[in-house]
Amino acid sequence: MATVTTELVVTKGNNNTVTLPYPQEYTPDIYDVDAATTGRNAAGTMIRDRVAIKRKFNCKWAALTQSQLTTILNATEEASFRLTVVDPKSGTRQTYWVYVGDRSMPVYWYPSSDTTSWMYASLSMNFIEM
Repeated sequence: MATVTTELVVTKGNNNTVTLPYPQEYTPDIYDVDAATTGRNAAGTMIRDRVAIKRKFNCKWAALTQSQLTTILNATEEASFRLTVVDPKSGTRQTYWVYVGDRSMPVYWYPSSDTTSWMYASLSMNFIEM
């Protein structure tokens, strides 16, 4: 059986690809998208109209230099792009059309006004299927 990695590959609109560093944490989610008509009726019975099943990939990188952080942020700055990842359901690499959610990057160390030598404790972001 082949070993599956959490390598993330971003394909930008110009078809250039960027392989992101392996995240420290990789948590794929599968979630349902329901129509606006989904809800409970007057009798309390759930009326559900699921319109799609989508993926979300939550990633966290630890201890990044300014250069590493810049590389990841630049690769994921477009409004939407293709992301190739390991799909949790199939266990194979799949490509999804995604957008990136909020990005959080707490500063760990800033030794001087020279921002090129700053270190970041982590970078967290999620990739949400369109």
